Amino acid sequence: MRPQTIIVMGPSGAGKGTQVALLREYLEQQDPKREVLNVQVGKPFRDLAEKENVTAELLRGYLNDGLLVPEFLTVWAWGEALVHAYTHEQHVVFDGSPRRIEEARILHEALEFYSRKNVLVMVLNVSKEWSRKMLAERKRADDINPEDVERRLRWYDTDVVPVINFFKGNDAYRVIEIEGERPIATVHRDMVGTIHTGDEGQH
Repeated sequence: MRPQTIIVMGPSGAGKGTQVALLREYLEQQDPKREVLNVQVGKPFRDLAEKENVTAELLRGYLNDGLLVPEFLTVWAWGEALVHAYTHEQHVVFDGSPRRIEEARILHEALEFYSRKNVLVMVLNVSKEWSRKMLAERKRADDINPEDVERRLRWYDTDVVPVINFFKGNDAYRVIEIEGERPIATVHRDMVGTIHTGDEGQH
């Protein structure tokens, strides 16, 4: 297996984190000599928010109020991972980013800079009703306020869907839409299948 570049997208509650973890395990099992770089923004945001500086203080306000973090911080979060941890030989999996069109353009520039080709975009499609149910069941602090949940679901339609369309309109990406309202193992099986059907590699 050649190095893969995969972007996993979907609305809140679609199970992105779970599927990314399974995807990483699969890649590590199938290609044990190759590292998997998991690029995400959630952990960098949480780590930054624990610090004592102006940026951390302002970021805590955004996170506590359920607001969409400014794009420059989002780009910083995944940019740090690429700048400091990327090697040409890794599989690279993006978890839930990019979420806005300008961020997508910057990521596209970054992928071109690193010569990552044939990028696979997996979109987990679920209904808003499914998202609400899953978010309620996981009982995370940022899932408690119904207004915050509805705001995030609206963001998906207004900000993330245009990103998916951007990828669909660019030959550098192969966008695969996957029905997410099924058992976790079934969704994982289909995601793995999309890798095999396009295993022409990334270099």
